[in-house]
Amino acid sequence: MAYTPVHRAIRKGTGQAARCGTAKKGQAKVRTPEYGGHGFLSHRFQPLRGENSLPYSKEGEAFLLSSFQNLATLYGYEPIDVSGEVFPLNLSALYRQAAGILAQKDKWVELLLVEDRGRIRLATTKSASTGSTLFFLPVYPLWKWMHGKRRKQEINLLLSVFTYLHNVVGIPFFNGWTYTGSRYQTMLEWLAEDDGWTDYEEHAACLSSVKAAIYFGDRLHKIVKHPYHLHAWEERLEQLPISCEQSLAIHDIAEQLYKLYRDYPTRSLADNIHPELLRPNEEYRMTMEQVFSFIWDERGWLGQNLMEMVCSELNECCAADEPMAIQYFDTPQSEATHDLDFETRLYDLLHELSDVLRMML
Repeated sequence: MAYTPVHRAIRKGTGQAARCGTAKKGQAKVRTPEYGGHGFLSHRFQPLRGENSLPYSKEGEAFLLSSFQNLATLYGYEPIDVSGEVFPLNLSALYRQAAGILAQKDKWVELLLVEDRGRIRLATTKSASTGSTLFFLPVYPLWKWMHGKRRKQEINLLLSVFTYLHNVVGIPFFNGWTYTGSRYQTMLEWLAEDDGWTDYEEHAACLSSVKAAIYFGDRLHKIVKHPYHLHAWEERLEQLPISCEQSLAIHDIAEQLYKLYRDYPTRSLADNIHPELLRPNEEYRMTMEQVFSFIWDERGWLGQNLMEMVCSELNECCAADEPMAIQYFDTPQSEATHDLDFETRLYDLLHELSDVLRMML
């Protein structure tokens, strides 16, 4: 299993992220989802013949021809003359031209033909790809501080941050049968079988670590999900004394995430997910719950085994559910509007937050 350095910078923008977001010395790399080519024949409605061919109607053909003109006007090129071509060869030629020009102007933009209530629509999309990054946030550093009877104000501020990420952004906890929670349960079952262990002290230590993660994780979740922490966020920011490098780092990341919350008070990771657009029939999909999660601890046997389990499963995925901004060309467009500001800012801030949490150990 390959590992990626923890200090590679995530891209400021859309496209494939390159940095690994958790393990202190690096973390197992997830294979980038293998999307198909961007040609006219790669999508559901592009084949020129056969049962999956574009459905013909005079109105539908005129609608798409107009859409290609709107696309060309926005991106500043002249559509080729297809008046001598028959359907669907005319649309195929326009599609190939448009895809080539878009690839030169912005390689992260993808051209799609989308079925919407019986009508085929021309659209461009941009994805906020997580690439090979797992955004797993360890809660053990906070739990450790909570039982140290110190730094109460820093602890409360981090609770506000965790509550926002859980209640609003939608990052799941690892309790119960969430994706990561079920992996902890699986490890518990493996250890309970006591099969193949020769070092009984190591076995007992591993079993204890899983039980602690499940038990204390459930208790912390009851605290984190309380909306009071969200309401007290601004006041806690204002009252936190900056006494050392750790308190400064906690204040800085909490302030940046609070600004994101104020800019997008209801936005979540699920808002721009459109699994119906790319490989809709693919059974093995990488979901947001598999990539974003709170976990107990990223270190030791527990952290290593969780990463190996997740990465092994994600390596089998052939499609990914990732935030996607869509722009349709049914009507003329004045500017390209692929707004993924929330997602790209969030990704960067989650990296910074994970660094702060490691600093607390």
